[in-house]
Amino acid sequence: MFGCNQDITLWRRKKDLSTKKEIFAKVDIPVKCMWKSRHESHINGTGESLPDRIVVIIPYYEGLSVNLGDILECGIDKITVSAVEYNLSGYGRHLRVEGR
Repeated sequence: MFGCNQDITLWRRKKDLSTKKEIFAKVDIPVKCMWKSRHESHINGTGESLPDRIVVIIPYYEGLSVNLGDILECGIDKITVSAVEYNLSGYGRHLRVEGR
């Protein structure tokens, strides 16, 4: 579909009402996803360009939901979800998730 070839894990954020702490439940995404960084002109103290945002394209399947504050993990990279856009019209239905 999009050249999606990455396995990712979703850590869904929940609030434990008894302890009032946040807990994360692991959800394996059963489809291949595309994970890419978007570099913008942000330079750190050593002069390196740092990725400003990570964009993840997840092919849609029934029951998939990603919320703000959830964590997506691909290998050793992790992002906290800051934006989710559902594109469910026509062919190539997918979620576009951004985070840092």
